[in-house]
Amino acid sequence: MNTDETGEASDDIVGGDAVQVTRSADGGFTVKSRLAAKFADCKGCKDDDHDGLSDAWEDAVLAKLTPMVTFDEDEPLMKSDNHDEFGAIGRVFPAGDKIVVSVMFLYTKDYGAANPICFHTHNHAGDAERAALELTLTGRGDAVSVAAYTTAHEGTEDDQTTIVRAEGQKALEDLAGRWRVYSAQNKHGTYMSKDHCEGAHLHTFLHRFCASEDCAPDGVKDPSLFTELPKIVNVGEPNGQRVHDLAAVGFPGVDAWDMTNRFCGGLKGLSADAVKECPDPLGVKLPKNPFAPTTSSSGAH
Repeated sequence: MNTDETGEASDDIVGGDAVQVTRSADGGFTVKSRLAAKFADCKGCKDDDHDGLSDAWEDAVLAKLTPMVTFDEDEPLMKSDNHDEFGAIGRVFPAGDKIVVSVMFLYTKDYGAANPICFHTHNHAGDAERAALELTLTGRGDAVSVAAYTTAHEGTEDDQTTIVRAEGQKALEDLAGRWRVYSAQNKHGTYMSKDHCEGAHLHTFLHRFCASEDCAPDGVKDPSLFTELPKIVNVGEPNGQRVHDLAAVGFPGVDAWDMTNRFCGGLKGLSADAVKECPDPLGVKLPKNPFAPTTSSSGAH
């Protein structure tokens, strides 16, 4: 059982008040923690993922900085008769003098083109989308976010990857201190706001017509029903893998660190052609640092 130097169990810490999050003057998220961030500063703690950070601190920070996700009113996942899964996996890791909190949202399916005239083009099993915050430590366990990242259609001609830094974080939304992002209807690209989503410029008219980047519920009685906080687990690092089976977040039998099999949302019995359409293996996608210099970025949206 994990303990910090106060002797409290990490399970109790994560569920309690070990980390508090507020907004800073420039719009960043300020983390106040009574836990030590660095393993070297924490007596009796564990560092099972071998990254120099206390696992207890990582878990507590990830629990508080995992974003709420708001969906469109026409998102299939939100229909009462839909039984597909939505969950998340996370990493908290040092990158130079910064710490990255990276969250990957997992979906059973990408439902394809939102416009029915397009016959749900490019629908496929499995979907994995990302959002992240970059932190600077300001104390033993305290930190402040200095950048935020979201992406949609990553690596394609319609790439909507966006990074905001410093005061650009004022554009981020929060619900009672928790970051909120928006998931585009059907295809689940992640955006920083409704306007960011619905103002996305896709490459061709056909793409704009078919994809219909809609986010957030319009004309519904209770918009809060369309915002969810996904279950999440800290899966650790490539050289210190803490979690493999993702049953805890709704995907039993799926290995977070699988480097071979494509992520097909936990669906079984798919044809070989259907498997080819699934996203890359999670173990291939997970190690990427979204704030690395090779990541495309824009300072505003």
